[in-house]
Amino acid sequence: MQSKIFKSYEKSIHFLNEAKELKTQLKHMDAIIALNKSLCYSVSDSQLSMAFAERAKIFYDLKKYKECQENLKWAKSHGNNNTELAHFETACINQLKSLDINENDKPWNFFKLSPPLNKKLPFISDCLKLHESFKYGRYIKTNRPLHTGEVIAIEEPLFKMPNKDVRYKRCSNCLKSNQMNLLPCSQQKCVSTMYCSIECMQLGWKRYHKYECSFLEESLENNEYDLMIQRIIFETLDMFDGNIEKLKTLLSETKDNQSIYDFDLSNKNDIENKKLRLKSIYALKRGKCSEEDKAMADWFVESDSTLKHLCKTKAQQDFLKNFILRMMGIMDRNSYIFYSLASVFSEKDEEIGTGLFSFASLLNHSCSPNLYRFFVDNKQIYVVKKPIEAGQQLFVGYLSNFTLCEREKRQADLFQDFSFHCTCDACVQNFPLMKDLKRCDENFKEELPTLSRYSISDAKKIYEYNCKYIETNINKFPFPCYEICFLMQSSFRLLHFIANKPFLPE
Repeated sequence: MQSKIFKSYEKSIHFLNEAKELKTQLKHMDAIIALNKSLCYSVSDSQLSMAFAERAKIFYDLKKYKECQENLKWAKSHGNNNTELAHFETACINQLKSLDINENDKPWNFFKLSPPLNKKLPFISDCLKLHESFKYGRYIKTNRPLHTGEVIAIEEPLFKMPNKDVRYKRCSNCLKSNQMNLLPCSQQKCVSTMYCSIECMQLGWKRYHKYECSFLEESLENNEYDLMIQRIIFETLDMFDGNIEKLKTLLSETKDNQSIYDFDLSNKNDIENKKLRLKSIYALKRGKCSEEDKAMADWFVESDSTLKHLCKTKAQQDFLKNFILRMMGIMDRNSYIFYSLASVFSEKDEEIGTGLFSFASLLNHSCSPNLYRFFVDNKQIYVVKKPIEAGQQLFVGYLSNFTLCEREKRQADLFQDFSFHCTCDACVQNFPLMKDLKRCDENFKEELPTLSRYSISDAKKIYEYNCKYIETNINKFPFPCYEICFLMQSSFRLLHFIANKPFLPE
């Protein structure tokens, strides 16, 4: 499949002019998105230099002086020596000298794993233990009490891909926003792939993009799921330098009852850790594949020029087809969608992308989960939502929770997407929606945080108050009650805000 979409002088100029108009309306974030489109469609150095120069001006208006400097440098490298840019460069240097940067506002200074850490799996707390039963399958329990607000896991997906709606907002390789300060793929047929750095651009090209680049745009229009499967194949083969026999040998050693807990990821070697994470994902429970899935696997192996070249024998072809089908089944049951707040004014989440995780796939669903999960940079964080006693199971929400969606709809959606009937407390007891919950505290002050008014320190103070209130009153009031659930909703928005404030449109 070859792309019929190409870079275009006319489209690049169109988006450049659109950005200028949006800037006059003070719609800075929309303007940056338009400029990112202009960069992706640019066909010449002059177009690239104009778009970088305009983006530098917007970052300057937003007081993002470091990003302004980078765009001025890129504009110059593409031949823009306008004296106006020299003025901005001098102004940036002066502003950076006087800028008071609060290191405490950086998300990783706030989101820290609760010690002690697991020695073999240093991205989870040591209290998290794997169990198995007929009812729950494999699941995670804690062997000590967990308190509201504790961070118990920070996991990066082995495979990930941005949603097509954020391809001008986030890095195609790592999914970081980088404040939308992104670089375009330079290939003629690629108009929507961007990177947060030269390093990510080089890694992305090596691992997968050199294969998908020529057909990416059509695939985005048709089926992103197929594109995710293709990316998994190419990234997996890259781990083995394209050697199918080495991949086959590694996976032949994998047993269906294995999990991430059977491997030691304390080694700093990135490739070796990836291979172990691949084995743990390969052993995950999987859904059934359809005849359509089988036809897709056959077509892909037999028609893709790269795979045809790598497969030296029919046995290798058959192995790769079976590998693709197995990964389709694993994706069907275990993939996670990442979300973030669309803006500081928004009540809605924005879908960022899809990923496969080794640890998170062991967490079961509840419509009344005891963990929050949210995305920071390129990692998913798991935070305790309400006190969890030693010996209790940990749950996340796969879809909507009980406060937002009635039981019948939740159960129908879960069965359609994950093929199980939910028997969590919220379903068995048919918990009411938020609006129908009983109120228990006559002194409770009901106010959802107006994020656009807050600093990071403000948000942290409110979040800490919420955690303390939930911890103190969870057993005092009958659950679910309005006050506790309201503060859980508030805390979830605050966590998103603390994690992503530097990147959120004002």
